[in-house]
Amino acid sequence: MRILFGVLLLAVAAAALPEEREIAEAKEKIQRMLDEAALLEQAGRREEAARVRADAEAMRKRLEGARGPKEGGDPRVQALHDMEKAIAALDRAGCEDMANEMRGMADRLRVEIKGARGQENPEIEFWRRNLDTLRSARDALLEAQRKGDADALGRAIHARELLLEGKPDRAGQAMKASPGDLDIADLLLASAGFWRSFGKPEKAAQCEELGRLLQHRTEKRRAEKVMEFARGERREGPGPDDRLARLEERVERMERMLHDALERLEARERQRERDRPEAGR
Repeated sequence: MRILFGVLLLAVAAAALPEEREIAEAKEKIQRMLDEAALLEQAGRREEAARVRADAEAMRKRLEGARGPKEGGDPRVQALHDMEKAIAALDRAGCEDMANEMRGMADRLRVEIKGARGQENPEIEFWRRNLDTLRSARDALLEAQRKGDADALGRAIHARELLLEGKPDRAGQAMKASPGDLDIADLLLASAGFWRSFGKPEKAAQCEELGRLLQHRTEKRRAEKVMEFARGERREGPGPDDRLARLEERVERMERMLHDALERLEARERQRERDRPEAGR
């Protein structure tokens, strides 16, 4: 993806300066408005001062919205924002073919982002429904003085809390240090027995139901993998490596197109320099 960022950098650079200048001018205007509001306040004209401050705040919010996605958001949204700026720069530079190709990439990314927002990951939805049962199971283990098992289940809970908070990278790391689904199922079934001995049949039933469900789900996934391996079938569509290779190929082609366009622009500029003395005669 290094080539892609290089192309984006070259293209966006052509559009960056005017945008940054406009942002700087807007910031200066906001500061002037705040200074004016302070002077009005000192003069006792509080209503006017409040109106000017409100206008400055509204302008500040519009400016933040125009600057694109905030840090810490979906990196795909930021990539789409950069691609849109690159497309505009390429259009102005006359690189129509390259702009159209990047426009197609941006459209596909936009559809992917929209789909991700409209449909939640089934794994996230599963644990959103069942995380309280894991917490209940941990309580039973603690009450039964099974601290080691309770700590293990606590690590599993923490990993899934990170998943629900929208932190997949940290959740993945935490998953590696926590028990797997089959081990969690065993802990849930043990907790169900403890809850029954404590006279809490409803909590026992919840833990047992989730434990059996995790067992069934794990066995089903294993069976599917065995069947898939036995048939020697691959999932439909290209794998991640194939898609990445095709993306790299398209970006390299765009890089060559940009290089050719820059050479043409330089040649045109040299020709203009040669033509100027003749025009002056």
